[in-house]
Amino acid sequence: MVQGPVPDDRRRPAKAPTIAVVLGTKGGQASCSPAFRGKHVQLATASGSYGRATCTGELPAGRH
Repeated sequence: MVQGPVPDDRRRPAKAPTIAVVLGTKGGQASCSPAFRGKHVQLATASGSYGRATCTGELPAGRH
């Protein structure tokens, strides 16, 4: 039985998506470049052993 109001997830703001890249011991190169509705919002690159790249971006207003 549920007591009190049931949360409505549609009213919560959407979280900004995050892309995380972690390279292994052999390293290499990797990049992330998220695009929302055709517009690239960030670019990050990783290289070398255990290189890291993280991209985040705000979703455009409107439909998610």
